[in-house]
Amino acid sequence: MNNQEESGKQSASELAELERTWMSHELHDGLMQWIVGAKMQSESLYARSMDGKPPTADQLQYLCTLLSRAVLEGRRLMAGLRPPELDESDWHVALTHWADIARTGGQTVVEFNLDPATRTIPDATQRCIYRIVQEAVGNALRHAKAEKVQVDANFVGDELVVSIEDNGSGFDKASVGADRYGLKGIHERASLIEGAASITSQIGSGTRVEVRLPR
Repeated sequence: MNNQEESGKQSASELAELERTWMSHELHDGLMQWIVGAKMQSESLYARSMDGKPPTADQLQYLCTLLSRAVLEGRRLMAGLRPPELDESDWHVALTHWADIARTGGQTVVEFNLDPATRTIPDATQRCIYRIVQEAVGNALRHAKAEKVQVDANFVGDELVVSIEDNGSGFDKASVGADRYGLKGIHERASLIEGAASITSQIGSGTRVEVRLPR
């Protein structure tokens, strides 16, 4: 086999691995986010019913919304990898809408400070940011008991800088296993489009995720 044939074989292998990596992240950060949310809502409604409290119309509507989004995600995975929310609107609107759904019934405030100039970034960058913010904000809502999560996005020189910071319980990074898929996925998503991510956290002092991506 000559060098050109070997190079072509390697490139095809690398492309297949890249596609598998994208798919695994999309399953975890997309479909599973909505399924887990629906499961948690179902468990909450079941617990209420055991106490003799029937679900309200709003609670049932929220469950239907979560399941509908899971169906959309499943269809998207069969047809491609672009989140359906990004087909409906730009990533600013898509993220704020997602956050409104994700925090329904909770007390955490999610604030966005997104520079309007960042609306027109490339599709791959939009998809990357959308999923990273989903993961980081989702962690703050589910695990950190945060009162507030702040999401910022601005251009700094030749980079797009996105930060997600919460004032929750934080965690000890040394105690987090290397197989903690969500945190690992944040780093991998950024690196797939030649960016970088950093995660800083301290018990009792919240968590900050910062992502720097090429403009």
